[in-house]
Amino acid sequence: MIGFEENFNGYLAILKGCVLIRGKTSTALSLALPTNLVLAAIEALFHYRVVRAYHISSNLSSSVVFEGLFITYLHAILIVVDTIVSCEFYRSCKQSCNFDLEGGDILDSYRVGIEAGDVTYVNVKSVELP
Repeated sequence: MIGFEENFNGYLAILKGCVLIRGKTSTALSLALPTNLVLAAIEALFHYRVVRAYHISSNLSSSVVFEGLFITYLHAILIVVDTIVSCEFYRSCKQSCNFDLEGGDILDSYRVGIEAGDVTYVNVKSVELP
């Protein structure tokens, strides 16, 4: 079992995610965009087939209920597959990261940029910490 014990919370977790994903934005978008499009299509299908049928007839037949359950099942399977793909992407980002995020140096240098109001990436090697 793989443990994902992290000692970051709040904005540090988001900051760590930004540090990990740096240089892999196109890969992350290519993973997220199709999933979001398919989820939107499944939601539209549910609204078109189930909600619309309910509003037209004001009662639910058994076929509409089973169709709604099938569409919900498709949505759940896609969520599980998306979670697995996201975890594998996170693990590959963590393995390819050649510096130690737990040491705090990188996060401290990014924290300096955020506290100064600069939301752009800070060059890690050029930041002098007090």
